[in-house]
Amino acid sequence: MHVNSTGYIFQHEAAIFPALQKAGYLTGGFGKIINGQAKVFVPKQKHAKPITLGWDWLSVPIDEGNYFTPNFFEKRPNGTTWLSSLGKSSEAVDTWYQTSQIGNRSLEFMEHAISINQPFVAYLGPHAPHYSADSPPWSRNSFLNQTAPRTPAYNASGAAIQSKARHVAQNPPLDAEAEKWIDIHFRNRWRSIQGVDDMIELVLHRLQEWKVLDNTFVLFSSDHGYKLGEWRIGCSKQHPYETDIHIPFYARGPGIAAGTRLKALGSNIDIGPTMLDIAGAPPNAQHDGVSLLPMLLSKENTEKRIELESTWRKSLIIEYLSVNTYYNDHAKQWLSGPAAEIGTPVL
Repeated sequence: MHVNSTGYIFQHEAAIFPALQKAGYLTGGFGKIINGQAKVFVPKQKHAKPITLGWDWLSVPIDEGNYFTPNFFEKRPNGTTWLSSLGKSSEAVDTWYQTSQIGNRSLEFMEHAISINQPFVAYLGPHAPHYSADSPPWSRNSFLNQTAPRTPAYNASGAAIQSKARHVAQNPPLDAEAEKWIDIHFRNRWRSIQGVDDMIELVLHRLQEWKVLDNTFVLFSSDHGYKLGEWRIGCSKQHPYETDIHIPFYARGPGIAAGTRLKALGSNIDIGPTMLDIAGAPPNAQHDGVSLLPMLLSKENTEKRIELESTWRKSLIIEYLSVNTYYNDHAKQWLSGPAAEIGTPVL
């Protein structure tokens, strides 16, 4: 977090997508690739050009945090770049919903790659369910009675948090107002994730229609985890707790048996090496992670899997660089004051 992500994603010799290009893949990026995309794709410095190294095709929102943003940066395989717009920001309509736009735009790229018989890698990065977790138009009234899970850590007792770091141990109990807003935010997150589910279903369905699904690897993971009232903390991250760091990772593709589960301690640092392995590209010595592909292609409890697991890592270091801008709660709706209903936050 807060490292030189621009350099490592686009301009470093260890960057993944230039390596995939070199291996013969057509690369496409859709949605949120990086925080602050405007600085990368629409730089304000005089004579500065968009940074697109490693990408053949791009269709990415310039304001990646806006669920109904109209403006996108575009690039195509012939090198042409331009800015496209869906209209004026004040005229936002439901069809602008970011997750839907990402899914639909990625399909155009995939269909093009298939039509020219070129292997492709498509990166889809929806902002959902990040704050503000805007709902898809078709899901705004879903999950009306859902509440955030009341786990043993939820609003934990004073005795239970005394051994925690000082800034956690001193937290007061969550009151009814705080719990109300946590539950509202939880429902919004579920709704926004429903949009992601629908996007994934659409992409898989199209890949099957195009008769390439059985020859395609699909990797699914997420950004950081999230607290929703655990340890008396509101809606945020930043801690080395399971809520914050334990994220999903799913893979399907040729040779991966349905129902396969890995016991190995995987991490997001393993995704890049796994992608290079799938593409037949050589591993990069600068990568901290290791390809998961050999384990994904082996069967559970076999001699090969046991051997692979025996040499796998047993621990990981988890770091978060404090930049004095994030607090225990960064959901603005917490600043609602005594309002009985959802309304404009008091800033």
